[in-house]
Amino acid sequence: MPEWKPIDSAPTDGTWIKVRGWDFGIEGSRRHYAIAFYRGSAWLEVGGNGNRLRYLTDWQELTQHHNKPPATTSRSYGLIF
Repeated sequence: MPEWKPIDSAPTDGTWIKVRGWDFGIEGSRRHYAIAFYRGSAWLEVGGNGNRLRYLTDWQELTQHHNKPPATTSRSYGLIF
């Protein structure tokens, strides 16, 4: 699994990444996680209708698992592809 890196080192070219931050910016509170990208001057949640993310602290690259389509099952042999 990729290591968490400081948000200041995250790509700002529109690349989708995993992000996390402290709820309401209060360190030690609950964490929030999302898939996000940077546009203009803000972090936006993927699929979030333009919702801006705040209080982010860290990021990770997306793993191969996040980029794969869901597995399908062959009914004739019961195999998963």
